[in-house]
Amino acid sequence: GLINKYPTSKICVITPLHRLVEENGNGKLIDFVNVVREVAEFYSLPVLDLYANLGINPQVPVMKETYMPDGLHPNDEGYKVIAEKIAAFIKAM
Repeated sequence: GLINKYPTSKICVITPLHRLVEENGNGKLIDFVNVVREVAEFYSLPVLDLYANLGINPQVPVMKETYMPDGLHPNDEGYKVIAEKIAAFIKAM
């Protein structure tokens, strides 16, 4: 729908980032991330893969403590890392 509505605009896709609990009754987060990547590839859309390339995984205790203490939501330091990644990605587009 976005491509049809904005055919000359730059559109990108961003994957979700790691979280402490990556599996629940709805499936595994990695499966969702893979579908996001596949769909973006089908439409030739650039992907900012925060899941693979953010450098933050709350399953690593020091990363959890430093960037996302509740295991899901980034704190100010976590958001700084995300903002830097997004800014660099947009500049590269």
